[in-house]
Amino acid sequence: NTKNTNDSSDTKPLIGNTTPKQSKWGRKQSIATFITLLVIVVIIVIVVIVETSDGSSSTTKPDILYIYHEQARIYTMDHQNQSMESNTAVEAICIDTTNKHFISAGNSDNVLSDCLKQDYATMKQLNFTGSMADNITIIPGLIDAHAHIMSYGSNFFRADLSTASSIEQVLDSIDDFITNNGNAINDGWVTGWGWDQELWTDESDQEQLVDGLP
Repeated sequence: NTKNTNDSSDTKPLIGNTTPKQSKWGRKQSIATFITLLVIVVIIVIVVIVETSDGSSSTTKPDILYIYHEQARIYTMDHQNQSMESNTAVEAICIDTTNKHFISAGNSDNVLSDCLKQDYATMKQLNFTGSMADNITIIPGLIDAHAHIMSYGSNFFRADLSTASSIEQVLDSIDDFITNNGNAINDGWVTGWGWDQELWTDESDQEQLVDGLP
């Protein structure tokens, strides 16, 4: 008998998984893709949270303040329309104290109407009338930047007593000043500055100063 070499029963089956293995480069690409998608998702979540919080804060109702002065002595420092010399001030102002800006300024009826039209959380009113209005002028808060140049310069010709906490230290400071600043003595007198008896811990020192004085 002739053996059929094409008999499928003699064909050896394939052993193991026939799916081709993924290369290391492929795995790295998959990890990179996953991380990229994760970062995008995180960014989207952050943006949504920020926009939601901004939207909620922007819709918060403001607190407003209405100020009325019977004698129209409210100066907003609008130099084109107001002058301290000609007394062209306004009767009333309405201020958004939450967002820090003026809503209205001018005639009291108009300003009050503008205030009431606002979608506000609270509204406070300050009304200056009668004798109270006589003694009050309303102006914006001022920042007074200045220097006492002459006083500062004169301190270089006077003994510094600002750190002295006893009569003994006062006398020592004066002695040191005379030693180092002989030209600052004027007709036998030495002047000092910064005297603060509150720094003195010994009450007897203060009693010596006033002993025999009315």
